[in-house]
Amino acid sequence: IWSTDTIRTRDTAQPLADRLGLPIEIYDASDLSAFAQILKDDPMTALIVGHSNTTPNLAESLGADPGAPIVEATEYNRLYVIDLASGVGEIQRFGAD
Repeated sequence: IWSTDTIRTRDTAQPLADRLGLPIEIYDASDLSAFAQILKDDPMTALIVGHSNTTPNLAESLGADPGAPIVEATEYNRLYVIDLASGVGEIQRFGAD
């Protein structure tokens, strides 16, 4: 489980980390190319909790379509599912719009 070092993202990741007994690893959203390389070098199942202004760029760095720009005022349910082995990525929605 990866998160940027902000309270909101860490709080989003914490329930799953607690349930799975896993630590939350902090990544630097200002260096997405380096983080993308870490993920590519060690493919794993991972939850990455980020921000509307960086997550699409990370998805693109991982070879996925970032989709339309996120509407920050109203969009809180975008989930990128990316399979690094196949290069396939998709955007899913969770919860209510």
